[in-house]
Amino acid sequence: MIPESIVLAGLDEKCSLLDGTVENCPCRLRWQGDGFVSIESVCSTDPKDFLRAELAPGRRIFLPK
Repeated sequence: MIPESIVLAGLDEKCSLLDGTVENCPCRLRWQGDGFVSIESVCSTDPKDFLRAELAPGRRIFLPK
């Protein structure tokens, strides 16, 4: 059995997701801090967008102020 503390670890942490556009494609982004976000998921209806390397989940992007 897996201890309950391991299964529920991080459940109470606040999630920092936001919706945005990367390379003209709607994406879900995760705030990383220091002006950076990372792509969490692609929210496009165009299947070709899921094959674009520049939209790969985990890619870090700098957002200037």
